[in-house]
Amino acid sequence: GAVLISRIRVHEPVPEDEDGARTSLIRDIREGLAWLRHNRPMLVMVLSILIMNVAFTAAFATWVLYCTVLLGLTNLQFGLLVTCSALGGLAGPWVHDRVAPRLGYTGIVRAGFIIEGVVHLVLATAPNPWVVAGTMVVFGVHTMVWGAAAVTVRHQLTPTRLLGRVTSVYFMASIGGSAVGAVIGAVIAQGFGLTAAFWASGVVMLFVAASAWRTLASLQPPTAHE
Repeated sequence: GAVLISRIRVHEPVPEDEDGARTSLIRDIREGLAWLRHNRPMLVMVLSILIMNVAFTAAFATWVLYCTVLLGLTNLQFGLLVTCSALGGLAGPWVHDRVAPRLGYTGIVRAGFIIEGVVHLVLATAPNPWVVAGTMVVFGVHTMVWGAAAVTVRHQLTPTRLLGRVTSVYFMASIGGSAVGAVIGAVIAQGFGLTAAFWASGVVMLFVAASAWRTLASLQPPTAHE
């Protein structure tokens, strides 16, 4: 990846502000945050991805122990289980092309939060590895479909000049949430058991879906006629 990136030729000049002044990193970050602060739907998206990644990583921080201790899987069976989510991911683009015209981006984002919560709750109560495997296939599809919709919305609703700045804030929330979630998941598992984080994450994601439901209605990008 580093080699490929190093081969990219950039011909654009150093970014300048609207008044012709050179920008700085701190100024760019401030401008991106200011735009998000005044754009409630995108701000809710950033906060939601932060909470989503905290919840996801908290639950899956002990995934290996969950599979080997609770489900009793062997190393080979664990590898096959991981493959299930990959198979779902491969089917994601096919599913996206069929659900996007019906649900729209708003519908996909909303449904994604609900699916995320339900997946955590199913894994908290799954009676056997077969249910877990089927759930991971669904989760793989969900990650591809939701991810494509979220990226499209972010690109279409953010002014081109601010896209890099807003995207950096988005990814900072995403990756930062994962780092925090891993620590939280370890603490919860140590104190309350391997399924406790799945219960907590499921409830949190359903709460996010309910809280952000109305605001997310404004996420629909403009049509070509608009």
